[in-house]
Order: sequence, then structure tokens, then C-alpha cells
Amino acid sequence: MWAKQKGFTLVELAIVIAVVAILAIISVVAYGGVQKRAQDSNTRMTAEQIVKATQTWAISSGKKPDIGGNGSAVYSGGPCVGGGGGWFVKGIYPCSMDQVLVGAGAISSSLTTSVPSANKKFTGAHTNFMLYRCGGSGDWVFMYALHTDDTKEITRIKTVCAGSPSATFGPIDTYGMTGGIIFSPSGGKR
Repeated sequence: MWAKQKGFTLVELAIVIAVVAILAIISVVAYGGVQKRAQDSNTRMTAEQIVKATQTWAISSGKKPDIGGNGSAVYSGGPCVGGGGGWFVKGIYPCSMDQVLVGAGAISSSLTTSVPSANKKFTGAHTNFMLYRCGGSGDWVFMYALHTDDTKEITRIKTVCAGSPSATFGPIDTYGMTGGIIFSPSGGKR
């Protein structure tokens, strides 16, 4: 008579290994999605902080950046003079609005660079945020790049700032911004 041996067959071991491998793959994919959503949330919170700082600076100083036709932020008073640019990180343009806000003590010098860029069209830390004119209303739009495009925000921004949800709007169509906040320099959001 055969003695019963304890243990697993090769088929049983193969099944267990396959199940563990599938669970590992699912975990890695799920973690990547969670990480991207967390980065998008951080980007939005940073954008809110910058919008509030920009409004506070504009109200307290009585000044505002003269946002040019191409979204260039040019500030003609204070320590940051000349140049300009819609990208919101120093070093890209001689004088960007983040430099103005850092110089005024409204934001920390590392605030914008601490957010990893999610821009799919351009790479680098300087491509996550832009300050741009919102049509002829006098409002501004603070644009940001997200891992997951916010189609609701994109439609709203194109409608308000470019006149139609199907219109071309530079920060979105040319520079890869996928969300943003429309705001007035004197306070409030649209």
C-alpha cells in the first residue's frame, strides 16, 4: 500500500504562484493610480494657494502683472523687473509671477518646484503651472497640468476664456495644461 505523502503538487504550486503574481500586478497598477491622484490633488491644492497669494499680493500692493497677449507676466515694480513669461517658475523667464510672489513673501521659493510635473507635452519642473489672461474680461486663469485631464475644467476655461468649448486656447492646446482656476485679481473665483 502506498503511503500518503504530505505536500503540494506542482500544479497546486503553479496555481498559487499565478494568483500571487496577478495580485502583485493589480497592486502595482492600483498604487500607480493612487499615486497619480495624490499628485493631482497636491497640484490643485498648490494652485489654490498660489491663486490666493496672487490675489492677496494684488490687493495689498495695488499692482497686478500685465499679462501680455501670449500670457507673459511682466511686473514693472519691485525687485523683479523686465522679461516675463507665463510659465510659473523662475529661471525660465527673467521675471515670472512666482518670483514676484516669492519676493513679496507671499509664497515660498520652493512651492512651485516641489510639485512634480504632470505635463505630457513638455517635460521639466517649469511646465506644471502657467498664469494666463482669460479673454478680455480682466480675469486671469492659473493653469496646471494633471496626470488625469479634467475635461470639465478644460471645457469651462475654453468657454469662459476663449469663447467656446471647442475654441483653441494656448495653455491647453499648445502647452499641455489640463486644468485651471479662473480668478479675478481683486478677489474671488469665477
